Amino acid sequence: MRDEVVKYCETISTESHLGITEIIKMLGIGKGKYYQWRLRLGTENNHNGKQPKQHWLTPEKRQSIIDFARSYISTNQYYLHDDYRRIPYMGIDANKFACSPATVYRVLSKSGLLSKWKGKRHSSKGTGYRQPNEAHKEWHTNIKSERQCVIINRGDTERNKPDSCTSRT
Repeated sequence: MRDEVVKYCETISTESHLGITEIIKMLGIGKGKYYQWRLRLGTENNHNGKQPKQHWLTPEKRQSIIDFARSYISTNQYYLHDDYRRIPYMGIDANKFACSPATVYRVLSKSGLLSKWKGKRHSSKGTGYRQPNEAHKEWHTNIKSERQCVIINRGDTERNKPDSCTSRT
């Protein structure tokens, strides 16, 4: 829509010999807004989108860092721990990429190459209690009463024994 308005204003001004400022006033568009639109003529709208900066890594550079690190891992060890600091300088020497160790760390950690333990840890937290499949598969006892029974059995006195301990000897 922005491009259409700019082109419309330019065609009307050339056909009618009116100035651009007069046409803009008739359309109700601000002069500054029209000239901003004219500067962005032919580009698509990025509403609050990230504008790529000159120092950002391209996807090709990210992939070259990952590939270089994988080749280093396969020849030296099975994971990278502190070697992410060496990889940028080795990449510069090999003429593959040039970036800081912090950038290499971010790229490799997002790709999962820095973790010693590959894959996710599976936790049973939040899944609830799993009931046993068969009877007598799992027993739960009261530790306090078991300890009392053990202490009483060590003393070898038959008096003062609780009823729960009399069957066990």
